[in-house]
Amino acid sequence: MVYAVELRREAPYGNGFGNIIVFDNVLRETAEPASPAIGMEQGFGVGSSLAQNSGLTMLELVFTAGRYGRSSLSVFGTLRSTEGASERAIVGGSGQFRLARGYVLSRVGGGTNETLIWELDAYILRHHN
Repeated sequence: MVYAVELRREAPYGNGFGNIIVFDNVLRETAEPASPAIGMEQGFGVGSSLAQNSGLTMLELVFTAGRYGRSSLSVFGTLRSTEGASERAIVGGSGQFRLARGYVLSRVGGGTNETLIWELDAYILRHHN
């Protein structure tokens, strides 16, 4: 994760209002660090609330291995880091996920001082050719 613009350094997780975060993270089969990599989570987030620790995010789940290799899901919505799970919309995709719709539930699954593990559960409606 790289801070493109960091206006409020005191905000937890860096999501202070106006902060812009760009990320390129490994997408794994499970939340275990030794789990096989199946792709990348790439996108950006903008701290979008003065009252809450939340950010508006746009991300692409790019699958590079396994059953959905060479396909992707496009996800858009608000991530609330202080609540349990955040729900974001699946607004499209490519490859096997062309015309996909649905939602992703995201929650913190663990981490250390240097890493943060997010668990993503995707519920997908997709068009079959």
